[in-house]
Amino acid sequence: VGLAQVTLAGESSLIGKTLGQSDFRKRFGVVVLRIRRADPEHRADLPRTVFAPGDQLLVQGSFEMLDELSKNPEFESFETGGEEDATRLEELREKLFEVLVPEGSVLDGLTLAECRLGDAFGLRVLGIVRDGKRNLLPHADERVQSGDRLIIHGLRKDLQILRGLQKLELESEQAPDLAFLQAEGVGLLEVTLAPRSSLSGIPLRDLHFRERYGVQVIAIWRNGRAIRSNLRDRTLEFGDAILLLGSNARLKLLRTEKDFLLLGDVETETLRTHRAPLAALIMLAVLVPVFIGWLPIAISAVSGAALMVLFKCLTMDEAYDAIEWRAVFLIAGMLPLGIAMQDSGAASLIANGVVSVLGEFGPWPVIMGLYIITAIATTIIPTSALVLLMAPIVIQSCNDMGVSPLAGMMAIAMAASASFTSPISHPANILVMGPGGYRFVDYIKMGLPLAIVIFIVVSVTLPFLWPLYP
Repeated sequence: VGLAQVTLAGESSLIGKTLGQSDFRKRFGVVVLRIRRADPEHRADLPRTVFAPGDQLLVQGSFEMLDELSKNPEFESFETGGEEDATRLEELREKLFEVLVPEGSVLDGLTLAECRLGDAFGLRVLGIVRDGKRNLLPHADERVQSGDRLIIHGLRKDLQILRGLQKLELESEQAPDLAFLQAEGVGLLEVTLAPRSSLSGIPLRDLHFRERYGVQVIAIWRNGRAIRSNLRDRTLEFGDAILLLGSNARLKLLRTEKDFLLLGDVETETLRTHRAPLAALIMLAVLVPVFIGWLPIAISAVSGAALMVLFKCLTMDEAYDAIEWRAVFLIAGMLPLGIAMQDSGAASLIANGVVSVLGEFGPWPVIMGLYIITAIATTIIPTSALVLLMAPIVIQSCNDMGVSPLAGMMAIAMAASASFTSPISHPANILVMGPGGYRFVDYIKMGLPLAIVIFIVVSVTLPFLWPLYP
């Protein structure tokens, strides 16, 4: 077994890969002991170092393998022997250890590749002593057995970590305290791979999320199920949703990463709790006049929003950002449609049809019929748009029967709001569909019984609260 120093060629296929990604040991049959680079800021972290042109690798292997390496076009220079060998051997001896694999070790029965001592601990197995025979530079498929003595190259602190893992025991059956997840400045964020992401097809262990982005991968959502174990061995795929844990500052930086699309927002500002009592008073001042009947809800709500800005409970920018502009434009776009239905006679046509079918049973069956129509329509039409479409129909129906439209309008408002049977009927439904892994049929199974309960409650209470003949 000898030592050699090779330099990566500028066109080498190893460029941009780590030791694990390039499968260096299997491919060339030698062990990399050190990577030298001209960059003074480079840290000698073998498992995480990404190869760059001009890198000098100190390798150890059999003379046969070193001879083949000298002819490989992946490397532009090859040096072996010389005066520096003695110094290199001394440096190597300082990091050589012989360890015994005890009975019942977690390494027993695993191949060297499966042990991942290099990826996890920065340790390289240079030899295995078994039954008095020494196997130098064993193949990655060689299985470790209890009683083996491993000749390991690495740092003593990394070896101590490995030794500690042999003695781990479950200290308590109680669930750990997860209060730290709610600490200020720490948050969760769900991301997915961008269409042209370079991370697709790469195992997480080779991406080094924590070192590269400062965040930790908690789970991966793939094909309708959550993956929470053996994450290091998982290869990222397009369509994966990745749950990340980290500081809000780090999570916010992911917005600039071209490899990710953020599926949520990051809360980066702390709450201004010193104005919370004032905000609560303004909110109360908005609701009380409406309950008493002094002001319409529109005037009271706009006045409250102005007071929030005036007393600096929020800034103008925050007020603009909080407006759901999609809902505003949706309502603005649907209002002309509702007016058109009324002016064109479409509302009268539908209202006359409902009254002709249910009118002989009285006004309440007509209103309940409109409730059912609204409840069915809400499975395919968003709530705000549906109310705007149904409002002229209900008003026309109530006018034809000569009753107050208040009860009818409240009936369709309740029917549209109780939109539990479809994910698209309400933003809250579709918001939880992806992260929760729900299917369309799940909303029907849970929403249909609940919708029936709401229908019964509305049918019983509506006549008492909003009489048809004021």
